[in-house]
Amino acid sequence: MKKLLYLLLLIALIIALSFDALFKSVLETMASKAMKTEVSISQLKTDFAKQQLNLDFIEVKNSPAFKNDNALSVGHIIGRVGDNNSQVLNIETLQFDDILFTLEQNRNQVNLVELFKQLEQNQSSQSIGTDSESGVVSHKDEKRVLINDLSFTRVKVYIDSELVNGVFDVPDITIRDFGAPKGVAVDQISTELMRLVLIEVQKQVEDQGLKLTEESIKAGIRKQLQNELDSLKGEIGDKAKNWIKQLGL
Repeated sequence: MKKLLYLLLLIALIIALSFDALFKSVLETMASKAMKTEVSISQLKTDFAKQQLNLDFIEVKNSPAFKNDNALSVGHIIGRVGDNNSQVLNIETLQFDDILFTLEQNRNQVNLVELFKQLEQNQSSQSIGTDSESGVVSHKDEKRVLINDLSFTRVKVYIDSELVNGVFDVPDITIRDFGAPKGVAVDQISTELMRLVLIEVQKQVEDQGLKLTEESIKAGIRKQLQNELDSLKGEIGDKAKNWIKQLGL
């Protein structure tokens, strides 16, 4: 009898581990497709008894057009499901913890803006379908999501630019009854969550921009010009340097 019990427990463990590995692969594929960039999850663990899902060490790669490896990393995501019905998925708790956004700009793009655009485009393509009989384009009737307790904690943004370079704290975000009263469509949830955090990131970026004094901006311009002037020799170089001083730089 004991041997049978041990065998059943072993089978249950193998099934649970196989499910987690399969679910992890599915989530990585779906997220990568939605963001049009590689998304990796180091660890996924489900707890059916508690109706809880844990994700650890999630990384969202930057587009090849940018120099930093990741646009976004999340240390931990914890979600616990509540009572549900056929129309609404009720999530009791959804917590994103230890988040790092990397903000950088190339000649004509900002990486986080491009990432958000990809999510919006994916949302639009999923939200609209075509009726096979009538050919009329219509919004799909999808399940909706309500989140009782939503939180983003230990959020930071790394700003990588010529004028600002450093890591800055973003205030924690806590929201009760997110999506109430009717809920948010499943295909819109990732976009709306990203929008929430990016609003706070934007505020922090603007705060850092306001801290740039006129003198620090002049110093940046002066440094760039000085590099050019150092390559000039003789009378032409001296005249150019005097002209810079007359401009107040």
